[in-house]
Formats: sequence, structure tokens, C-alpha cells
Amino acid sequence: MKTLSFVRLLCVWALLFLSMNAEQKADSIFDLSADNVSAKDEEVIAEGNAFLLYGDVYMVAHKIIYNKQTKYVYLRGGAKIYQGDILYLDVEQADIDMQTKQVKVENIYLQSTMGIWVMAKDSQGQDGVYSFKRGVISGCDVVYPLWHLNVSSGTYNTQKGYMSVWNPRFYIGAVPIFYLPYFVAPTGNVRKSGLLSPEMSYSNKQGFMYSQPLFIAPFNPWDMTLSPQIRTERGAGAAVEFRFADSDNSIATFQMRYFQNNDEYMLLNNLKNQDIYGGTFNYQTQNVITGENNQYVNDGFYADITYMNDLEYMRLKSLNASFNTRLYESRVNYYLNSSKHYFGTYLKYYLDLSKVSNKDTFQVLPQVHYHYYTDSLFFKNLLYTFDFQSKHITRPSGYGYWQNTMSLPIGVVLPLFNDYISVGANVDMYGTSVLLQNAQGLVDSQNVALDNAINYAVGSYNISLNSDLARPYKHFFHSLHLEAIFSGALYKYTSDAIADDRYEAYN
Repeated sequence: MKTLSFVRLLCVWALLFLSMNAEQKADSIFDLSADNVSAKDEEVIAEGNAFLLYGDVYMVAHKIIYNKQTKYVYLRGGAKIYQGDILYLDVEQADIDMQTKQVKVENIYLQSTMGIWVMAKDSQGQDGVYSFKRGVISGCDVVYPLWHLNVSSGTYNTQKGYMSVWNPRFYIGAVPIFYLPYFVAPTGNVRKSGLLSPEMSYSNKQGFMYSQPLFIAPFNPWDMTLSPQIRTERGAGAAVEFRFADSDNSIATFQMRYFQNNDEYMLLNNLKNQDIYGGTFNYQTQNVITGENNQYVNDGFYADITYMNDLEYMRLKSLNASFNTRLYESRVNYYLNSSKHYFGTYLKYYLDLSKVSNKDTFQVLPQVHYHYYTDSLFFKNLLYTFDFQSKHITRPSGYGYWQNTMSLPIGVVLPLFNDYISVGANVDMYGTSVLLQNAQGLVDSQNVALDNAINYAVGSYNISLNSDLARPYKHFFHSLHLEAIFSGALYKYTSDAIADDRYEAYN
């Protein structure tokens, strides 16, 4: 009996396939199957765990009837329609025109890729666009949703991923909150241009404050947000934020803000600037030069740059933003790193907004850092490392300086008595040089002229004897480190400006 049913199923399926193949495109996928399949006149009837695969659409129901002449599919009992792995329709029954892809259903259940669902009394759809009446929309539990919308009618576009509804009434639980005559919202996880949630607040000094962001996303690599705002007792302004993603999905952000204070607010609060403006650029990425697949060398770039003419630029970021630091730091960093070498360059620019002008504010433009990681010299136990840093501290008005610093420690460690005791000796060499710029007439406490170059160098030695004792216990591990160190100075050099007798004179 099982063999006969299987043969009959194959015959019916073959007959259906031949008729479909004659009338449909050769690349269309059509597969109808069930526990029991029979044919009567122009209809193929599939009952019991019936499923129909058509293209990328997958349909299941207790009973599926396909009319070969009219190209209609009738889903009866527990009908569900999937596209990919997403459930789009969950209804009791549905009538589908396979030629026009028009769907007619009652008591429809639609669900988006983001989990937003719609339940409606009457609905019909075509090419992934469904219109419905008397619907309920939510993204929470179906039986007891935390929030939901009651709408008179609406349209759900599964292809473009948005839903538009008429007369939506928003509920929290069973309590109505607000009403809108018309509402449009995205239903997928793809960015869509449109209005974002507005921001509203009230201040006794600035009055009623309102900001309405507009999100614009025309292309995948970039988007932007426009945010005009008004403060009834102060003035009006706008902000724009532009975001761009590079090939490694690192995000670069550029912001600009502008706000104009009205005359009354200026006089009442004794403000310095009527027009407030500025800009911020932020970007961080890796493998700029070395490439992503380089196993030996990597590099990275970081930028956080801000310019503003007033501290209010930071407070205008949102309606109730606060910013109390008068000094703001902008940075641009780059590093290149390998198993042996490290190179970095850092630029720092400071804005002191408590000053009328920043001409006398120190800036680090730039700082260079090179480091050679610990390595052996001549033989295994003789180790050394090297570090060099150079800083250029400058400003348009007043003195600045170059500072170069070098550190070179060299040491040897010899284990004795089967590693019970270690004897070590090392020499540390350190030197720094400061060259003052735009500095004239430097004198000490005794009114003696000083040079613009200040140098300091020192060499020291350390001799150590140490031992490590360790023992594991059931619930913990105990260790004891014993060490004796003898150290002293080998060499010291100082310029006249920082000589010992100068310090004694100051004291």
C-alpha cells in the first residue's frame, strides 16, 4: 500500500510538473507535497502536512488545493506563508493567484523581520504589498502586548520594509496614550530615511525647547541627521551629523552645530557670542597601511578633532546637555607596531574657552615615540630595550620648547643552583634635552643669564640577588620573593640651569 501510494504520488507530481513547465518559466521552482495527494479534474489536492514551494515562497497548511487552469492556490486550515526563514502570513485560510501573486485572506497575521506584527480582519495583497482593515499592530507578546496600535486601515510593504496606517491610536496596555491621523514606520532592519523621535523640554530661562531630527540614508556607505531646534526664549539653530563607513566598516563622523541667540537673551545673560558654531570630526580605524591579513605588522589611526567658538557649542548637543570643562582636547594619533618595533606620533590641540584668545595655550604638535622591545644582546641572558620620545610644545604667543628623551637599560640575569637563586646586574642610561624657543632674557635667582638649552643625563647601576619560593596547596598557591639590591650612580651631567648649586640657591 505504501509503495502504491508513493507511485501514485510520483505520477501526480510528474503530471503537475509537466503542465507547470509548459506554462511557466523554466527557472521557476514549484513543489507540492503532502501525506495524501490526489487529482480531480483540474485540481490537485494535497492533504495532511501539505506544503507548497514556489520560488522563494514556502507555504504550509492542513490542505492545499491547486487549480492548474486558473493557477489559483487555496490554503485551508492553519495556513502559514514563509519567505526565506521569515514568517509573513499566519492565517486560517488564504486564496492566492499564482499569476498575479494576489492574496486574499481573512483574520490575517503578518510579521516583519524585526518582529513587528499585524493582525487584521480583512486583507488582500499582491507582490508583497498587503492592505488591511481594522488592524492591531505591536512588537510584543501577541496575547498580552505591552504596547499596541489600533488602526482603521493600513498597508504593509514587505519588499520595501515599511508600514503606513490610518487613524492609529497608541495604547500602553489597555490605556490610550495619543492619536495620529496618519503614521509611517519602517518594519525591517534596513535603514530608512524619515523623522526620528522629537526631543522636547522646558526651561525657565530658555522657554519651551523643541528639536526634530530628520534621518537621511540614501546609500549604504553613509547617512546623515539634520536636527533643527528652537528655544522660544533664547533663539534657534540647527545641527548636522554626517556618518561614513569605510571598506572595513570603521565609522567616520562629522558634526556641525550653529545657534543664534536673540538680543534679549544676550543682554539678560551678558553673553560674549551671539552666534555659536563649531565642528567635530571623529574617526578610528586599523590596518591603514599594513593591510588586514598582515601577521607581522599592524597600524592604527585615531582622530578626535573639535573646534568651537564658545563653550555653549557642547551644551547645545542636546536640549539638556551639560559641559563644565573649560579645557577641551583634540587628538590625532597614529601608530605602527611589530614584534620588535613600535612607532607612534601624537598631536594634541587644546581649547581653553575661559580665555579670550588661545594664542598663549600650549599645544603638542607633534609628539613622536619610538620603542624597541626587550631583546637579547650578544648572548641569551644579556637583555636590553630602547625608548625614545620627542615632544614639540608650541604656541603662537610666548615661549615653547622641544624635549627629546632617551632611555637605554641593559642587564644580565644568571640563574644559579638549579634556578633556586638568580644574580642580576643592569645599567640604566637616561638622558633628556630641552631646547627653549622664543625665550629671551632667562636668568636664575642670582640674576645670572641662562642658556636656552637644558640637558640632563644620568647613568646608574643595580646589582641584585633574588630567590623565588613557591608551593601549591589544595585551595591556593603560595609564593615568596626574596631580593637584595645594591645600586648607585655611575655618571651624572646637568646644564647650568638645573645644576645642584642652582637648586641650593633657590632653596
